[in-house]
Amino acid sequence: MERLKFAPLRYSLAIVRFPRLLNMEPHVGNFQEQIRHQYPLPDTYMNQGLVAEVGPEGVRFNQVLDKLWQFADPERKYALVLGSDFLLIHAGAAYEGHGPFLDRLRDAVFALMQTPGMGITHATALGLRVIDLVEPRSGNEETVAQYLCPWALPTAAADMGDGAIEMREGAYIASFSTPHGGLRFQALRRPGGSFPADLATPFVQNNGWLPQVTAEDFVILDIDHFAALEPPIALNPVELREKFEGLYLSSRKVFESAATPFAFEVWGRTG
Repeated sequence: MERLKFAPLRYSLAIVRFPRLLNMEPHVGNFQEQIRHQYPLPDTYMNQGLVAEVGPEGVRFNQVLDKLWQFADPERKYALVLGSDFLLIHAGAAYEGHGPFLDRLRDAVFALMQTPGMGITHATALGLRVIDLVEPRSGNEETVAQYLCPWALPTAAADMGDGAIEMREGAYIASFSTPHGGLRFQALRRPGGSFPADLATPFVQNNGWLPQVTAEDFVILDIDHFAALEPPIALNPVELREKFEGLYLSSRKVFESAATPFAFEVWGRTG
C-alpha cells in the first residue's frame, strides 16, 4: 500500500464493541497491568461520559453518565480507551500507518482476553473512523478545489459564478453498503471547527490532538466504516484484525477516489 509523506490525516480510531459489563471498574486495574508497559499514562473521564455506538450512522459517542479509562503511551501518540462495552485505540497526526495501528488493536484485544476475571468473550460490532483535514498550503495560490474531486467537494458560491453570495459552510454526506459493512462519507467545508464535535472528547483534547487550521477555505473528510456482528462472534485477535483490514481497504478506496492527483502530489505519495 502506498504511503503519503505529508498525509492529511489528523485522527483515527478503531473500536471493538462487546456485551456491556454492568460493573467494569473492578477489572480496570487488572487490564492496566496487561498493557501498562506500553501505555503507562492513565486518565479517567466521567461528567457526562461517552458510550460508543456502532450503527447505520457509523461510530458515534452518545453522552451518558458513564466512566471511561484511557491509557496512553509516553509520548501520547497512541492511546487505548476502555468503556463498559467497548475497547478502542485512537491516534492523532502521529499515526504511522494502518498496519502498526491495527497491530496495536490486535494486541490490546489479546490483553483484554487475558485480563483475569473480566470474562469478555465476544464482539458485537467493529468500527474504523478516519478524519482528514484538507487545506491549501499557505503561501501558495491554491484552492481547496484543487485537492478534491467535484463529487466530494460541497459547492461554494464562487463555484456557481455568483460573487455576491458568500459561502458560510457546506456538507456532502453519503452512506454506502460494502462487502464488509456500512460506510459513511462526510465532506464538511468550512465547518464551525477543525474537528468533529462528537470526537472532541477530553481525552483527545488532553492528548493535544485537536488540529489547527490556517486556511479560510478547508474541508474535513470524515470516513466511518462499521460492521455490526449479528450474532456476536467469539473474540479472536487475529481474525478481528483481518476484519479491520477489510474495513480499512474500502475506506482507503473512498478516500483515494475523493482526492485529486494534484493532492497526492502535494501529500507526497510514495511507494
